[in-house]
Amino acid sequence: PPPPSPPPPSPPPSPAPPPSPPLPPSPPPDVAFGPPLQPIGSCSDQPSCFNQYGFVPLGVETTLTLSGAGFSDGDTLMFLYVPDSTVLFQPDAERDCSGAFAVVFAAERGMVTPDGTRGTVANERVVVRLEPPDSFDPTRSAYKVCSYGGTNIYDESHYFISHSLVLAEYAAPPPPGPLLLSNPRTS
Repeated sequence: PPPPSPPPPSPPPSPAPPPSPPLPPSPPPDVAFGPPLQPIGSCSDQPSCFNQYGFVPLGVETTLTLSGAGFSDGDTLMFLYVPDSTVLFQPDAERDCSGAFAVVFAAERGMVTPDGTRGTVANERVVVRLEPPDSFDPTRSAYKVCSYGGTNIYDESHYFISHSLVLAEYAAPPPPGPLLLSNPRTS
């Protein structure tokens, strides 16, 4: 008898599909503020657009209320000084959290800096104190709001800019206190 014929060749394996590119990280939720801040200007979800809230008094500790979802107790928010916020509205502007390292470095050493501040979310609130910078212009200056979402607080690439700007103003002078007179001297 003739030898058995070899089995027919199996079809070549189909090429594996190319690996899909990794998904970009999802953007952080936008930071929205409630009272005592008021919305000054809002915009659609365009990259060169920022919702603006005002006004935080400079040099005074202020508690800000967060509105909306997406933040939890313990989250860190950065408020980074921008001398001229109009540049952020330009289509080709750098929208990053540059300056976060300097603020973290100062805060960890108990120092205050006019470059910005950070705060920790607790009960849908964050306490901030924005120190008056030398170049503050109430018509152009603002604070960009960034959230931390990484593993290295010193690496600015681990911070994500939100679509929110906080506007500030000089704090009102304290009200005059009662005039205290000393007792007249008697001799």
